Amino acid sequence: MAKAKADAYKDWVRAVVPRLREYFYLEAWHIDLVWEEDDSSAGGCSGVIAHIDINDSYLQAVIHMMPASREMFDDGDTEKLAFCLVHEFSHILTEPLYKVAVDATTNASANFLETIREQQTQRIALAVFRGIPEELYSL
Repeated sequence: MAKAKADAYKDWVRAVVPRLREYFYLEAWHIDLVWEEDDSSAGGCSGVIAHIDINDSYLQAVIHMMPASREMFDDGDTEKLAFCLVHEFSHILTEPLYKVAVDATTNASANFLETIREQQTQRIALAVFRGIPEELYSL
């Protein structure tokens, strides 16, 4: 039973990610998924749903699916999990400006830049998610 639930979770994510890639007009991008067993890849922060590593030079990204994402799926909250994936995709949109800003940042303003990055990414994700048809993630 546990394996069937794990398979259903991974199948759902594997189905939604390509749909989001197309929705975001990122068809040229290669998106990999990593299924994390613990929170160590998120700096040990518990409760992180997912995080993304982006290489915009090569149009590649890796989405790390954290244990909390599996719990969310098991609880039946696929809408919230879909929103989390939209947030990670939104990072792809904000990454180029973030990289430019990093070069202009001082040690004193680094935390502010990280805060602004997450806030703007979240605003983009909220705006995008409002327009996403539920059929994109309701499988």
